[in-house]
Amino acid sequence: MTNPTLGSVLRVLAKKSVKGWNELLPLVEFGFNRALSKATQLFPFQVVYGYNPQTPLDLTLIPTPAKFGWEAEKRAKEIKEVHAQG
Repeated sequence: MTNPTLGSVLRVLAKKSVKGWNELLPLVEFGFNRALSKATQLFPFQVVYGYNPQTPLDLTLIPTPAKFGWEAEKRAKEIKEVHAQG
C-alpha cells in the first residue's frame, strides 16, 4: 500500500506545482512517516527508529494562566474540605 499512496501524493504535488514539487518531498516524507500503518498499527518512523519525531506543535510552548478562575479555586477549596473531613 506504500507505493500507491506515495504515487497519489506525488501526482497531486506534481500537478499543483510542476516546477517546485521536489521541494515538497521532505514534507511528504515527514507526513508519510507520521501516518499510522494499518498493517503494523505503528508509524513507519517508529518502526525504524523506535520513537516518533517531534512536530513543530510538540516544540511549541503553550502558555498556561498563572491564576485560574475564581470558580476553579472555589471548587478546589470545596474538594480539599471534603478530603479534610474524611
